[in-house]
Amino acid sequence: ELLTMDDTVSELVLSNAPGYVIRETAMQQGMITMMQDGLNKIRGGITTISEVYETLGTVSRMAQ
Repeated sequence: ELLTMDDTVSELVLSNAPGYVIRETAMQQGMITMMQDGLNKIRGGITTISEVYETLGTVSRMAQ
């Protein structure tokens, strides 16, 4: 994921806003999460769901 540090996000970081607030704000401003990007690539036939889960570390968490 790439978080663009614009004025709004910068102010949130400097004010010690919770991570979820920073993330939600960034997403509202157009940030695409790795999960969203993976789902788009699955729909486009570029990758598989298992590759996305493996990349995001979800498989190892589910196995525990």
